[in-house]
Order: sequence, then structure tokens, then C-alpha cells
Amino acid sequence: MATTARSWVLLLLAVIDRSASSTLPPTPGLTLAPPPAPAVVSTLVGTDTVLPCSWQQRLSHLSQSVPHVQWCLESSGPVLEQRGSERWASPDISDRAQVSESGLQTGDCSLLIQDVQVSDGGQYHGYMILDQDQTQTESKTRTNIGIGVFIGSVKLLVFDHRLVENKRPGENLVLDLYTSHSMSLFFQGSNSSEWKLLWTRDRSGPESRVRLDSEKNRLLLRSVSESDQGIYKVLDLHGLTVSSTRLSVDQGTSTARESIIEEYRGDGVKIDPCALLLTASLFVASLFLL
Repeated sequence: MATTARSWVLLLLAVIDRSASSTLPPTPGLTLAPPPAPAVVSTLVGTDTVLPCSWQQRLSHLSQSVPHVQWCLESSGPVLEQRGSERWASPDISDRAQVSESGLQTGDCSLLIQDVQVSDGGQYHGYMILDQDQTQTESKTRTNIGIGVFIGSVKLLVFDHRLVENKRPGENLVLDLYTSHSMSLFFQGSNSSEWKLLWTRDRSGPESRVRLDSEKNRLLLRSVSESDQGIYKVLDLHGLTVSSTRLSVDQGTSTARESIIEEYRGDGVKIDPCALLLTASLFVASLFLL
């Protein structure tokens, strides 16, 4: 008798666990195709990328006069929802993410993300919203949206830019910013463990040799010398690495640039919190001066 009771408890726990793992409830009466295998998309900070997804692979038998799709980032929740021309997007990505209206109508609900940021990385899940009552559905408020059916999952890997530069004394170092979200430049000398703030966007840093070329979205460090050897990190407003450049200065070396691609791990920046606070303060101050 005790064994039978224990079996029922284990079965009940398994059912509860399975129910809790479902983000949205299934649609009653639907016979669904097997879920597509998760896709993996890799990209660099500042580029445009597409997270592929097709709702027809999962709901080919379903007729949707106005297809209604929702994209969610596993770590933060819904990021974009679209039904025909109606669209809602999270403030962090609202001006950078979209689903093609014409593509959505024909089954392509792929998510386009422009100017990808480090913070965009993660696991994305796509759902097709099946409205229980079209007249009561309002996608912009995301209330009473009906029942969601899982249609695909894509893992987005975001890589920061990593380079090695070899310069002769007197040459200039060019540091691409890659994205308008790049906010600051820090430097760590070859023989130092400290990070020094060289530049912040819209406001001059303590190092006057660093100049912003706004037309080409890059920084210029003029006439480098051996004392400029070290690592240069471009950070976004959140303190995440956009690019990392290791500079070597040698009279006998030839000018060269080497790119290194590594997955962004989230722990590549080791900067004094006081320096980051100064960066934020300078940025906020610049907003008040505008």
C-alpha cells in the first residue's frame, strides 16, 4: 500500500513539473507537428542578424487570416509581438527588431534584429497566438491574446570584436566603435593592472589625444609610442565589451591587424567600479548639457 501511494506521489510530481515547464498552454484539439530542432545563430556586436522561424512548419493545417506571432527572450520575457501591421516591442529593442509583415502572412515569422548588442544574446522562443475571439484581441496591450502555440526556438550567440594591432612609433591607432551604443573607451597598460578612462561619447575624456570621427563611427589615437602598448576596450552603456584591441608598438615591426573571434562570456571586462561610475556620471552630465 505504501509503495502504491509513493508511486502516485511521484506521478503527480512528474505531471506538475511538466505543466510548469510549459511557457504557454497548448491549444485544445490541435494535432501539432513535432517541434523544430533549436537553431543556433552567431553574430558580432553591431551587425544585423535574422532568427529564422516558420509558423507553417508547425501549423500548416491552420488558416490564420491575420497571423499573430510573439517572440520571447528566455531571460527577460516578451521582446516583440506582431499581428498584421499591429506591433509591440520591448523598449530595449523597439527600434531594432521587426518581423516582415508580408513574410508573416505567408508563414515566415523570422525575427530581424538590427545593430545587435551583447545584451541581445540568449535563447529566443517563438509562439503563434491563436485568438479565441478576434474582436477581443489587442496585441499592443498583450492582454487577452488567446492561446500560444510554440513554433520554434533560436539561440543567439553574440561575439565582441577582438583584435591585435602592431604599430610603429608615430603611427595612428584606429579603433572602430561598431555601434552607436558604444559609450566609452578604457585602457590598461602592458605593465599595469589598472584601467584608465580615455573617452566617453559626447564628452571629452582626460586623454586629449583620443578623437572621435563621428562620420565613420571610430576613435583615433594619434602618434602612438611604447607607453601606449596595452589593451583598449570599447564598452557600451551597461559596461559590456563591444571590442577589445591589444596594441604592440615596435620600431622594427610591420603594421598589421589581426582579428580574433571568441564568444562573449560576460566576464571579459575587469574594470574598477569607480571608473564605471565616472563613465555613467559623464554620460548623464552630457545629457543635461544638450
